[in-house]
Amino acid sequence: STGTAIGSGRKNTEAMVTQNNGGDTASKAGTIARAYRGPNNLDDWYLPSKDELNQMCKWVRGVAWTSDATVCTGGALNSGTGASGFAAGLYWSSSEFYANIAWFQDFHRGNQLSDGKLYNFYVRPVRAF
Repeated sequence: STGTAIGSGRKNTEAMVTQNNGGDTASKAGTIARAYRGPNNLDDWYLPSKDELNQMCKWVRGVAWTSDATVCTGGALNSGTGASGFAAGLYWSSSEFYANIAWFQDFHRGNQLSDGKLYNFYVRPVRAF
């Protein structure tokens, strides 16, 4: 589950769900996202990839799109109508850095980092559109 590009989150999540990683938290994040059903009981949710999560961060912080590669910096976390409940916290992506390390998005500062999969970060299930 090393894909980082937009469109790779679903494949990453499927790989995470079938892996046996000794119960690390990031793998559980994929299982949680995949199990989510939402208000309409839909079964096609997944954990976004590193780049998909970055685009969501830019949207929620009001950062103008210049390219998919632009990191989510600047702006301010939108807590008003349409903000969709994002917290100023850390969110797991489905993209691995190494076998025991995964990428996450900091919605408070806007940057992306990687860390050990044992930490409890937020999970944001998404659907393909």
